[in-house]
Amino acid sequence: MRKRHIIIIAIIAILFTPLCISFYNFKKYEVENNDLDEFITNLNNVIQENSIFFMTEVTHFEWDKMYVFGPYMSREVMEGAIGTKWHTEDSFFKYVINESSRGDYPLSDESLSKVVFVKENEVVLDITFDPLSSVVMMGNNEVYERHNSEFCLGRIEGRRTLIKL
Repeated sequence: MRKRHIIIIAIIAILFTPLCISFYNFKKYEVENNDLDEFITNLNNVIQENSIFFMTEVTHFEWDKMYVFGPYMSREVMEGAIGTKWHTEDSFFKYVINESSRGDYPLSDESLSKVVFVKENEVVLDITFDPLSSVVMMGNNEVYERHNSEFCLGRIEGRRTLIKL
């Protein structure tokens, strides 16, 4: 009887431990993206008024560096460039799915790009631009400092595109 209890406890521990570790990582690397809607609104407003602007006019949050990743960039390469892991999933279930092999290439289409703002090696905002976005970012594994964030609005292949000056 006692042996059976120990075996059951051991099996539960073996099954439960990976779940606990995964949930810990979910909370540890979570980026809430609280400034996402404001960023998109500000970006749309700025590009309607100006063809040349500084990214600091769009962002009302603190950041040191801005990373731009182009299509087909793997999560591993993005995390290596920034030096940290992060995710923007709002549920543990979505996080677990994206941690599977399905989430290794979040930019798995020619029309996707990602901009990640970082403050002191912590991701503060992650934006994925897709075909429905009003504008796309030009760049492929580029890093821009806050003080050097002047962009212009141009057209590439018929799409409004932000290009670094």
